[in-house]
Amino acid sequence: MDILSSNDIDITGFAGVRERVYVMDRRRFTHGVAEHALPGVGSLCYLADAHMRAGGQTGMHAHQGVTIVSILLNGTLLHRGSLGDGGLLHAGDVQVQRAGKQGFQHNEINPGPGMNRFLQLWFTAEDNQDSAGLVTLHPAGTPSSRLYEADSGDTVCQIRLLEAAQTLAFETLTLLFVIDGKVRIADTQHEPRILDSAALCRAAGIRVTASCRSRLLIVST
Repeated sequence: MDILSSNDIDITGFAGVRERVYVMDRRRFTHGVAEHALPGVGSLCYLADAHMRAGGQTGMHAHQGVTIVSILLNGTLLHRGSLGDGGLLHAGDVQVQRAGKQGFQHNEINPGPGMNRFLQLWFTAEDNQDSAGLVTLHPAGTPSSRLYEADSGDTVCQIRLLEAAQTLAFETLTLLFVIDGKVRIADTQHEPRILDSAALCRAAGIRVTASCRSRLLIVST
């Protein structure tokens, strides 16, 4: 059972983005991988908890061979680029950008008056993914929202909302990030652990029990 909390991770970043990187898979990244960073799950190769100051932006840049899922937790996020130029995300919205074979360019901007916060996940794209595309989802307030599923079916990304004492179990390798709330993680080989907000667990065969109303990001195989 691998566990990371926000206190384990230095804040780094690029352009106007500041972030804590939890997952940076060496299958995709060959240099600059932080020592603490965990490997991914399935096709997940990157996970960061990020924020931008008011007026901050990533700057226009390109991606290829990857699907990027951005989950806006606070504030607003303005999307510019070759996919769906001008889309505005609000807290609770999710943006999915599929690069396809031709790739895409984008610049994400914080147009609001204060700091925003968003989770960013990268999934290695399928070889047969021909066309690029952008999808905006609105999962806020729902008990369960599927955000992304690999074409091969081997990786599923979802948000789950648990009430106090509600339990989930995962037999396969799973990555669980506590967006907000508090949960208890148990398996057959380790002592139970408590995970607060902005903590991550990567393990198989775990049982998760919410200590209070909790929102979880789950990537599983």
